[in-house]
Amino acid sequence: DVLAQVIKQLQSPKHRDRLIVAKYLHVLALGDKTAVQRFIAAKGLDPLMKFLRSSDEMQEYIPALVPYLASDDSFRRSLTHKGGLQALMRVAKKSNKPEIMANATLAVTVLAVYEDCAPKIVD
Repeated sequence: DVLAQVIKQLQSPKHRDRLIVAKYLHVLALGDKTAVQRFIAAKGLDPLMKFLRSSDEMQEYIPALVPYLASDDSFRRSLTHKGGLQALMRVAKKSNKPEIMANATLAVTVLAVYEDCAPKIVD
């Protein structure tokens, strides 16, 4: 199964493997709503949340994935409960790379459309 392999690569001890998968995840596993639901059900969010909170290099790619995932209720719940929303806002504020700032700001803007996220962004 391709999805299982993608998630396995996201958890790889090899940094290069994780970067490649994160960079192309939207093509590999997030093509439509069903694919997003399968990715979330297969615990694919766990490594993404971990990297968003802790890995500077992965922060280049993770915020760009949010627009693909945001329509899923369980993604938004997971993001807000696991500190991902705060991490996105921190990346948007602290990055000195314009592309990363733009991706993180876009991610927060997309999430602001949803009633369950908007109040948390304003706080």
